[in-house]
Amino acid sequence: MNVFITDAHFLMGHTHHTAGKPCQDYAFASASENDAYAIVSDGCSRGGLTDVGSRIIVLSSAKAIEGSSGLNDKFGPEQITLVRREAIKQASITLGLTQSDMLATCLYIYLNSEGGFIQIEGDGVVAFKYRNGNLKMIRFDWEDNTPFYPAYAENPQAFIYTHGNDLTVNRLSKQTWARKSTEAFE
Repeated sequence: MNVFITDAHFLMGHTHHTAGKPCQDYAFASASENDAYAIVSDGCSRGGLTDVGSRIIVLSSAKAIEGSSGLNDKFGPEQITLVRREAIKQASITLGLTQSDMLATCLYIYLNSEGGFIQIEGDGVVAFKYRNGNLKMIRFDWEDNTPFYPAYAENPQAFIYTHGNDLTVNRLSKQTWARKSTEAFE
């Protein structure tokens, strides 16, 4: 019997559809008896082939999670990032992709019976639904819609340049919303 169940879904935005542009989002999820994960990536519309970059980021993250989970006590976002970074580098070389093709966010969650973690690279929203029905959402946004994409790890100077060479202002914001379940009061 599986303890975890996962699902993933993404849609092409209306303006992309009407302009004949590709969907730049990608999602993937997997579950087994022992663990589960879900990954979402959103490509930057001002980037290059970010529809391809988004898929590479998601699929290389999935391979990093599958190849790393349960192997050692150091398993976590840092190890996943290192494994994924090498896969992205190799895919970029093989496919002739540039950094602008890889400008896509990456948000993932990993769970097992002992706990788990959420990693946000770029921007995004995380929603928690508690057993009592309460909801909590946390939204992370970067100023000027220019997040620190995972691709910038290979060339941080490009991120600094994108922000006008001025990183002294607070560029990342966080908003939190909560809603109590009506069931919690009955």
